Amino acid sequence: MSKKVVLVGPQEVGKSTLRKWIFEGDSVIKLLENPLEATFGVENYSYNLLMNDIGVFDLAGQENDRWFEENTEVFNESDLIINVLDARFAPKILEDKINLALKVETRQAPKSLLFFLIHKIDLIDTKQLEKIKKALKDKNINIFYTSIKVSYLPSTIECFVEIFKKSGLEWENKIDFDLVKLNTSLFHILNEKKVMSLNKLEDHLKVEKSTLESLIHPYVEAELLNIQDVEKEKLVYLLEKGEIFYKKILRTFENIDSKAIQPTAETADVDSIAKYLHGLIISDMHGKTLLTIETEPGSLDKALNSSKNEQFDIELIGMFLNALQKFSQEINVQNLSSFRVQGGNLKITSISRKNLTLTLFTAPEVEAGNIKEDFDNLFDSFLTKYEDYIPTFHTTGNISPFVKWIPEAKEKITTIIEKYKETKGKAEIFDAKKAKKMYAYLNEVDDKEFKLEKQLHLKNLKVKLLETIISEDGSKFMNMEMELNKYLTN
Repeated sequence: MSKKVVLVGPQEVGKSTLRKWIFEGDSVIKLLENPLEATFGVENYSYNLLMNDIGVFDLAGQENDRWFEENTEVFNESDLIINVLDARFAPKILEDKINLALKVETRQAPKSLLFFLIHKIDLIDTKQLEKIKKALKDKNINIFYTSIKVSYLPSTIECFVEIFKKSGLEWENKIDFDLVKLNTSLFHILNEKKVMSLNKLEDHLKVEKSTLESLIHPYVEAELLNIQDVEKEKLVYLLEKGEIFYKKILRTFENIDSKAIQPTAETADVDSIAKYLHGLIISDMHGKTLLTIETEPGSLDKALNSSKNEQFDIELIGMFLNALQKFSQEINVQNLSSFRVQGGNLKITSISRKNLTLTLFTAPEVEAGNIKEDFDNLFDSFLTKYEDYIPTFHTTGNISPFVKWIPEAKEKITTIIEKYKETKGKAEIFDAKKAKKMYAYLNEVDDKEFKLEKQLHLKNLKVKLLETIISEDGSKFMNMEMELNKYLTN
């Protein structure tokens, strides 16, 4: 998800240095030896952390007083504001600056999370630090004591891990079932009313007009809904095809998050492939299903059709996934390649290629990121063999060529899940202490003598390792260890 992060604080307090270190993986040795030039005005940077798009607004310290004037709008719509203050300030000055920041930021960005860093604690002694902590102990705020000196890095890493966790960054990168519920609620209301104005739908669904229009658009394209201008109002109509779609598919999804998926005899086996992956669907840009593969007989149907809907039609799932995918792109949701939805009993993940979508239906605890590459390759294999048949499918709906691929696909799927089970078994416990030591070590490496390619690789390693520490992902950490060993031996 997109996040707006604001870094604010007085001149030369270290805001830009922290940004370069955390988001870009710059060497702390270089940053300490070669201070950055002063920031002027507002400098805006874009990053991707934990699969979130993050816009970082670095505010010039020379203009710090201006940012807290009554008419400034720089904090508006912020998700996260990090106030960086110099540990060398007197406790009373720190307290005054915190009070001013709380007053202005709470008014301008009431939904934003506020954090305060008392930075450069390496430049004060223990006695002075205790005075500061005593002066601020009654403040009901998120406050951290930090430094990027190598000896302080482990504790500073821990501070940022807590900041990012509290900030709700989606490191599993999922859209929860609120997305599904929004889609199903739209049809539920229209199934009762048959027609409703766009304004009333806005009120019922509690979404902005632009979001609602993005939600409706793919269903209009699929001729499930229709919009007409009547007497200066936009009216949304449920078409007959949309009513059938709702009864056969969406009613199943309305309560899927709260209903337990009862495994069949085949899926109850602890070593069963279906315990991890129920199945997959490949569909086109119009929502038509090319191929459905179940890992065990009835496993996908059982997982999806938990409401025992007698009219349930698995072939219509592709249409719903297509609408979710388009909507997720419209509202700027970013993940593997298209969208991910997770409920209490099911995780749905899509991968897109050449106007086709491969959608995986897994158990919620499966870390889809760890099998993404393998399913990317599986999808590529399908396209290589059957790409020439796809135009014919669009015009005739003939799926017989694709069905021949199912036995081969099942073999590859079994191999992928067996590999995942083995890796997961080895990485169930995340070694946070070891990971932080590794991160601190990477920051001690002076890359001045490295070629540019290796410098960039080192920066990337540090950012990836920080993401792994925040997400506490044991499997990713194992891969990071292997990557680091390769890096050190090259």
